[in-house]
Amino acid sequence: QGNHVGTDLAGTTDLGNGRSGVHLRFGADGNTVGGENSGEGNLISGNETGVWIQQAGTVSNTVQGNYIGVNREGTAAIPNTDWGIVVSDGAADNLIGGDRPGVSCTGPCNLISGNDEFGIVIEDSGSDSNSVDGNYIGLNIGGTAAIGHRYSGIVIQEGASRNTIGGSRWASACDGPCNVIGGNGEAGVLLYDSGTTS
Repeated sequence: QGNHVGTDLAGTTDLGNGRSGVHLRFGADGNTVGGENSGEGNLISGNETGVWIQQAGTVSNTVQGNYIGVNREGTAAIPNTDWGIVVSDGAADNLIGGDRPGVSCTGPCNLISGNDEFGIVIEDSGSDSNSVDGNYIGLNIGGTAAIGHRYSGIVIQEGASRNTIGGSRWASACDGPCNVIGGNGEAGVLLYDSGTTS
């Protein structure tokens, strides 16, 4: 909680790690990266991948309240060179985000923007039942301007199944665990490959 992973102390300069900023693998379970209260989120920018959740048995982890691919103020990109967050190789039942984001990305909302390729990737058979709820993806902290990814905001591919993007239907505002997704170079949400099912 509360770390700068891949930037300088001020959170304005890229000093990225050569691989992942945070990597959960080999059955790591029940961990929280960030948190929903003020000061608990991490700044994870300038790395190869921001957060990588990998392999079967890596389950029930929570990523929330983080800035991933942007500066400390959430107003400009400090890209991770590949993805903001990737869930792969059979990692399951993980939560990215939490409740509704409101008029700005606060609380459990992750601000996932400005990364060189994709915002969030969920891929591979067995990477099932993960949830992406209540995040800002491709936007600034206020949701008022684009800090897009080069390609798509969210990609689900290569046989990943039963994953959830958002929650209850919204009416006049983005209510419930909705995501706010915009400003990306290609799709907002892309489902790809045979065997990738809802």
